[in-house]
Amino acid sequence: MRVSTLLSNTGFNLAGMTVTSLLALVLTPWLIRGLGAETFGVWALFGVVMALAQMLDFGLGRALVRTIAHHKALGQWSAVAEALNSVLWPLLALALLLSLAALVMAFRWVNLLGVPAARVAAVVPAFRLLGLSFAPIVLSLVLAAVVEGCQRMAYTNIALIANRLVFAVITLAALSLDWGLTGVAAAALLGVVVQAGLLLAAVRRVAPALRFSPRLCQSRLLQREWRFGRFLFLTSLIALGFTAGNKFILARWVGLTALGYYELVVTIATQIFTLALAMAQALYPAYVGALAEGGPAAMRRLYGHALRLALLVLAPITVVVVALATPFTLAWLGRPVSEVILGLQWLTTGWAFVGLAAMASIGLQALGRPGWAAVFSFYNLTVNLVLAMLWVPVWGYDGLIAANVLAITSSAALTQLVFGRAVGVSPASWLATLSPRLLAWPAMLGGLLAWLGGRWQQPHIPGLLLLGGGFLLVYAVGLWVLGLLRPEETAWLQRQVRRRSGYQGVMP
Repeated sequence: MRVSTLLSNTGFNLAGMTVTSLLALVLTPWLIRGLGAETFGVWALFGVVMALAQMLDFGLGRALVRTIAHHKALGQWSAVAEALNSVLWPLLALALLLSLAALVMAFRWVNLLGVPAARVAAVVPAFRLLGLSFAPIVLSLVLAAVVEGCQRMAYTNIALIANRLVFAVITLAALSLDWGLTGVAAAALLGVVVQAGLLLAAVRRVAPALRFSPRLCQSRLLQREWRFGRFLFLTSLIALGFTAGNKFILARWVGLTALGYYELVVTIATQIFTLALAMAQALYPAYVGALAEGGPAAMRRLYGHALRLALLVLAPITVVVVALATPFTLAWLGRPVSEVILGLQWLTTGWAFVGLAAMASIGLQALGRPGWAAVFSFYNLTVNLVLAMLWVPVWGYDGLIAANVLAITSSAALTQLVFGRAVGVSPASWLATLSPRLLAWPAMLGGLLAWLGGRWQQPHIPGLLLLGGGFLLVYAVGLWVLGLLRPEETAWLQRQVRRRSGYQGVMP
């Protein structure tokens, strides 16, 4: 696996995540104004259904990425076709069955979601449209696994961005025409249909000889993928328990106001982990290919590159959020709310550490040990809930933040240790990869940024964004000027500049 391919795939995933996040940020105020607060609340309830629909692959999609990357590295395309069809057709049949159930039992399902009885009849058409999206969502999950397994992340991100663009454009049109919640649901359905269509075209491009046929479906292959994917599915369920437990405890002992502050903080802080997850998704098939081609030694070298890349990306963003937490809170809420400032600084740092551990967690999956992810997730859930129930009644909001940070950072450290033992990465070599010079540069700039933010009497969001963007630019230039990049990283950047500028000469 070439470092350039890893860097390119990571870049595509980061770009896709950034664009979709910005679209969501811009569209949300329009949805609130167009639908009204109460109807927007119904849409939020429907979002639970859409989130569950994204889990309808039961972890088989991630298992399929691993299988396809392995067989592609060995040139075994017939095995790729068998694995794909063995997963695709049973999941598609289940999705169609659930869509039928959503159409027939829409009134009961809407009632179970907690929609007020007076509004059930009005929102059922929208729910039925969302029910029709189950099949294209499942199809997209499986096709994306094929494209990711072939290490062509550009196509999956183009399809994802197209989905969100279609949703945004049609939603704005529906709101202007006063089509209400039904129009927004139709926009969501069309978005996932477009995504599935683009992914199907992408599969035809990256694997033109791949056959789609129910006759290639083999139950033994489905069972094999399930043995791997079930742990990932279990991990997702445990993650839901972690989130729900935090909210219940905070609402029970502190109150809904503190819960609102916590929700704001978590939404921002976990974007650090989302960035790392985008990078890890690019790394996953690369790990599998490296393991097939060069064994643990090749995987160990790739991990070193990935860990440095994650640090280069996560460190400056973490520093910006921590340094500007106080002026950001003042600009966003109109006053310096201590709960938000504390949460932003500590949870962002904690989730950044978890982001680094994502490189190791994905490595354990590539080694065929997905059970460790479930073990660490359960450890994280248990430690967090026990500490929160002990500390929140005594320390309130601060107790929950402390419980969160201790749980997620300790589980991240355990993940690094277990993966390191599996591939021969010692704690000393892990620390050597995170060189003091590489950490000192953003830390020094962060101190200057905090000083500038503290002197700003009336901060505003656009100005803070410009200040943070300037910090990132200075940080990036400093990496080059100070010689903090490795030769292969500098060479990759030079190739990107040459390619995009059209320069054909020899670069120094």
